Amino acid sequence: SDYIEIYNSSDKFIEVNRLMVGNLDADGAGSDRMIDQSYSLAPRDFLVLTEDVAALRSRYANVDQNKLLEMDLPSFNNDEGNVTLFSERSGDVVIIDAFDYDQEMHNAFIDDAEGVALERVSPSTASMIRSNWQSASSSSGYGTPTQVNSQNVGSTGSVSELVQLSKKTFYPMQQMDEVLDIVLTLDRPDYIGTIDVYDSAGRPMLQLASNQLISRNDQYSWDGRDASGTVLNAGVYIIVVRLTTSDGTIVTKKLPCVLSRAI
Repeated sequence: SDYIEIYNSSDKFIEVNRLMVGNLDADGAGSDRMIDQSYSLAPRDFLVLTEDVAALRSRYANVDQNKLLEMDLPSFNNDEGNVTLFSERSGDVVIIDAFDYDQEMHNAFIDDAEGVALERVSPSTASMIRSNWQSASSSSGYGTPTQVNSQNVGSTGSVSELVQLSKKTFYPMQQMDEVLDIVLTLDRPDYIGTIDVYDSAGRPMLQLASNQLISRNDQYSWDGRDASGTVLNAGVYIIVVRLTTSDGTIVTKKLPCVLSRAI
């Protein structure tokens, strides 16, 4: 189900009742709808507008029911359009925020953007800057309604510094459900990632991700098993993370770890 997410970046509560949502052209013509429900949007919080709350909750994980409003929305084409949040006061139109969108704003590796949300990377950067929008990550289900965006700007630094393991040694058979986490905190939102596990002889054991759209803050876990589901022998294994950006930049990071078994 389509949705629009509003983020209150101010330090004040905002009453959204009677605010307008529109798909408008440069002359202000188009379609719009009024929010006709009372809702006080807290500072640094989210509100999602959708025509089908049930479908949205079914489609996405961790949706906060208390941050959803069901209402009629203007028609938004996938190819291109505009989203404008505005109010009308004494006959005057006050634009609160607006941006134009088109399919080219999605990650270049996505062939079909149907069902993939465009996420604002930084709330402090102007909406109309195209580079401030990116496709939601695949690990998030391609959308994070009522939650922090999967592509929300985070720490910056080299990829070598920002791809890390949660621990060097783990014990999948000694401690119940212990896993090794591969933690990614990336410097840009357009990485496609492949993550493989190899043994010390370079033989492939398991593929954790294959050409997945990685969010700026993402995490994958390995439970010490191979592709058949068998827990591997104790030893040194190599986690290989390959990242490719839409402009062709390729980065490979090799992370050794130790799988230990009780004696």
